[in-house]
Amino acid sequence: MHHNQWVQYEDTDEGPIIVDVLYDWELDRAKAAFEGTDGKNEKSANAPGVFAEIGALPAGTLITEEGLAHLFGKCTASIRNAVDRGELPRPARLMGKPTWTAGAIVTHHQERLAAEAKMFAKLRG
Repeated sequence: MHHNQWVQYEDTDEGPIIVDVLYDWELDRAKAAFEGTDGKNEKSANAPGVFAEIGALPAGTLITEEGLAHLFGKCTASIRNAVDRGELPRPARLMGKPTWTAGAIVTHHQERLAAEAKMFAKLRG
């Protein structure tokens, strides 16, 4: 297993998969994100840098449902709900586990942003 500053990977025959987000990163990131607040804020998908970390991963990096939940600071049920709402792309199963690539998540979000911008432009125009 090898580590970088964002996640812990496990090498598989299909390539590296995320198995955990390192606790030190999570602690340091949460502290930096909420410095100067009353401490009542919750780490969430709205926290600064969440998509930046996913975007910094190689596009082919595999992320399990559990790894994604940990990265977002949510439970796996929240990840499944986000898929149902269309906020995340549908995963593919790998060894029985819902799995995404970092690139699929970023692409899905970019496509959603482009669609929203196009719809907003039609409303204004």
